[in-house]
Amino acid sequence: MDIRFYDETRPRKKRDNIDDDFESQFSAATAVFSFFLFKGKSKENIKQINIDCRKNIKSIFYHDVVDGFWDIDVPYDPYVFLSITEDEQKRKEFLRVFNEIFEQIFEHKNWDKEVLQKALASSKEVSFKREFLLKGTPKKNPKKDKLAIVRCIEDIRSFQIIC
Repeated sequence: MDIRFYDETRPRKKRDNIDDDFESQFSAATAVFSFFLFKGKSKENIKQINIDCRKNIKSIFYHDVVDGFWDIDVPYDPYVFLSITEDEQKRKEFLRVFNEIFEQIFEHKNWDKEVLQKALASSKEVSFKREFLLKGTPKKNPKKDKLAIVRCIEDIRSFQIIC
């Protein structure tokens, strides 16, 4: 199951600076959290949870699941996150936001909250960094005498490719 956070306070457009892009900064942490939370399995025919952050609402609003997509409006102002300058403080904010929002989602769906707490702890343990091998690696050169392994590390504001 996939989880996506969206900034519904501003029109969607490509942003030139990662520091202004809430969705990009949240994507790595969300991927790590989602992996530990659902381990690649869907629940109740839900393939993706779309979290729409809106600063002008008072409580969470749950939309119906449509074709495996579940939209949820949450009262969160993305500017709060974007105004944090230190990465460690951003990691604490990830933890707070994920805990606060998903505690209510799990309560709403009567899902086991122990799974949520384990996912939060595991995500914190890896500092919300996503590490993976690039698809198709390891790869040999045409002469088959060299081997390339491409490892990727995605963090809040960076994406590293290590060969």
